[in-house]
Amino acid sequence: MNSSSASHGRQGSRSSRSRTATGPCPPRADGQAQYTFDVRWVRLPDAPIAARVLHTGSIAAFLEPGASALRGLLSRSQADEITFDPNIRPALLDSREQMVPRFEEFAALSTVVKMSDEDAAWLYPGREIAAVIDHVLSLGPRVAAITLGADGTELATAEARVRVDGVEVDPVDTIGAGDTFMASLISFVAERGSDGLDAADLERAGAAATQAAAITVSRAGADLPWGYELSTPSRD
Repeated sequence: MNSSSASHGRQGSRSSRSRTATGPCPPRADGQAQYTFDVRWVRLPDAPIAARVLHTGSIAAFLEPGASALRGLLSRSQADEITFDPNIRPALLDSREQMVPRFEEFAALSTVVKMSDEDAAWLYPGREIAAVIDHVLSLGPRVAAITLGADGTELATAEARVRVDGVEVDPVDTIGAGDTFMASLISFVAERGSDGLDAADLERAGAAATQAAAITVSRAGADLPWGYELSTPSRD
């Protein structure tokens, strides 16, 4: 299965070869997303994928038969970086007890793991954000990030940890905010890599991703910002 795509109005996923998984998500009155899913599986390539960054997550990492095939693909991957966003959808998943080991298997194959605070609360109920980050890092990723909605983001490596404040914005629609944050983080990792990041690097990555997500939240639909709309955080 390819990654689920959020569709709003005319936006959505298109393929000339096969139907893709979709998740129409008309917003509620408060701007929060509500989803329904049409899950379809496609065959994954057998050959190892060589890429600068390979990203995966969400439904494809948790539902069989795709999850096992995807885990195998990541195990064979020759990518420099593997980024993972669990993007938990409880309505589609089995019990937490079954899903936590699956999350941890994918996290162990990844160099960067990004979660939302809702993901963290579902996977590890009752744990503080800092404790969840520590646990995720102990699985093997170099970088762990947890977004906290309007309260910003916490990012960490084994050696450094930062808290990036949220950007004040008049929210219109939260659809695509997490994907925007992840896309920005992937862009940073593709350019800089995830190895040896210090606190200043984490601050830059988090600030850029938070700014990008704020732009998406300020308008309707999964309308991610263009490059010209973003400012580049200055280097120290």
